[in-house]
Amino acid sequence: MHTAFEAIPSRREERAAKLWGTRVSHEWEIEGTIGQGGMGVVYAAKHVDTGERVAIKVLADAHLRDPRAARRFAREMRVAMKLESPHVARVRSVGRLPTGEPMMVMELLEGEDLGAFAKRRHSLSPEEAVRVIAQACDAVGEAHESGFIHRDLKLANLFLQNVPGGAPMVKVLDFGLAKATENNEEHSLTEAGTCLGTPHYMAPEMFQCSRDVDARVDVWALGVCLYRLVTGMVPFNGLTMVALCAQVLQGELVPPSALRPDLPKVVEDVILRCLERDRDRRYADARALGRALARALRDLDAADRRVQSFTRLFVATPPPPPPDADMATMVEPRGQVIERTTARWPIAPPPIAAPVRVEKARNAETVTIPRPRKTPWASLIAVAVAATAAGLIAVGLLAQVM
Repeated sequence: MHTAFEAIPSRREERAAKLWGTRVSHEWEIEGTIGQGGMGVVYAAKHVDTGERVAIKVLADAHLRDPRAARRFAREMRVAMKLESPHVARVRSVGRLPTGEPMMVMELLEGEDLGAFAKRRHSLSPEEAVRVIAQACDAVGEAHESGFIHRDLKLANLFLQNVPGGAPMVKVLDFGLAKATENNEEHSLTEAGTCLGTPHYMAPEMFQCSRDVDARVDVWALGVCLYRLVTGMVPFNGLTMVALCAQVLQGELVPPSALRPDLPKVVEDVILRCLERDRDRRYADARALGRALARALRDLDAADRRVQSFTRLFVATPPPPPPDADMATMVEPRGQVIERTTARWPIAPPPIAAPVRVEKARNAETVTIPRPRKTPWASLIAVAVAATAAGLIAVGLLAQVM
């Protein structure tokens, strides 16, 4: 019995407490809970002999007695095990808990999902965003080629895995809503009039609860992800589900460049094609989108090289330091004896026109700079005036003689 000052544990916490220390398949020992998704709960576990740490995903309590959820979970296991892309969370094995629930042993990912990352960063640079979605396209493209559609792509299902000494790697998660494109299995798993997915990332045809969906719904969702990463906003929003549905089906799409004026046109063109309401005008699948993103990256890299070349040619750069830059001599303009001082580059020693005489006075090194001789401008002017006057007198006398 709990007092008013004690927190009553949730069913998930009670279940985790029951599984704590449980051995799975005689080799994995459950250590605790990592998190929970739409249909499953993920636990941390380690190998009893080697100490290797993995993640174990099982069905959530709310779906334990739902036969459709069980079949979807089994299908997620099959899809994940078929895919070989490095951008899919690798499934080590499948099996059952001692209590009988299905489970799969997966690689343990360290990092954070892209949704949490985007909240901290608000927006990414165009190049960063394109590289992230291009990695996701590698995994989703393989799923499309294998005959599966993800149907729930969103930033929260794109995980940034930490890579020691390198850039984070994108991992696509949660194939629980994946749909097979070449069989009728989905018709038995989807009730009439139900819509699956995350509303802000759903394509127009998904709001119409159409069973006739294909890989282009994933292309739409990836376009929403790219729009969100470069602008900090989703392309369509609404206070209610009805308002959001109306925006997606008929609302005006604000071009991403209107929210981010520095967005390169090549990136905006890719986003706008992904978000075409007419799915025939979108990219055919994630592979086609990945190729478009690769071309965009090449254009961005070429533009960056042109900017660097322009900078080298036309932007002034400081001259190389003089040989004795560390011992620049600070000189007074008059013939005074001063002590030698030091200064770091870019302070350069002033030019010394007159000869320098170095003297040793007691224990200090001194430099005597004689006062430079001034040009006798007054004498030169007087000579010039006298010469001019003499010339005029001579011309006058010559004129009288003539």
